[in-house]
Amino acid sequence: MKKLIIEDVFKDSGLSMGRLLSYSKSAYCREHPKNIVIFNSNVFSEKENRKVWFGDIDLTEDRKALSEIAKQIGKICVLSEMNGRFGNEKLSYKQAEEKSLAIFGTKQTKE
Repeated sequence: MKKLIIEDVFKDSGLSMGRLLSYSKSAYCREHPKNIVIFNSNVFSEKENRKVWFGDIDLTEDRKALSEIAKQIGKICVLSEMNGRFGNEKLSYKQAEEKSLAIFGTKQTKE
């Protein structure tokens, strides 16, 4: 059986590592005023107990993809740039979950 490569799971779901939604954050927000967008977000995996992905996420548009990713790799949580970088890259999953903006792979999704 082929080893599951987490980066490939994200990529296959349309979320390439370092994904950029737009060169202009303000323009993207103007074009999608009702969407919940996290620029420079960080995703942590409970199974890996570490940060596994970073990039821009539009929670409104990417909800289905993130749920599908969680079905494949287990529970994940999404953090803001500040909470997942600048000394926070080494957080455990439990620590990351406490700072998360969204969690996927549970019966209840945090927002």
